[in-house]
Amino acid sequence: MELSYFDDSCNSIEIPGHYIGDIRVERSWKDWLVYLQTTNFLDKHYEKYRGSAGDERVFRLGVQCDF
Repeated sequence: MELSYFDDSCNSIEIPGHYIGDIRVERSWKDWLVYLQTTNFLDKHYEKYRGSAGDERVFRLGVQCDF
């Protein structure tokens, strides 16, 4: 059985009129770090246009404490 997968690790595929963007906002205070990260914030269907079954828009909120 042959497995197939989508691999464009060099991000070489261009799709006219569609753009991808990831953003991360961090705020630190003493030993605490709070962040909000968003993937695919410019086009939530970008991965489908590329032919992969990737994520749509994903929001992550995180808190970290170094002790």
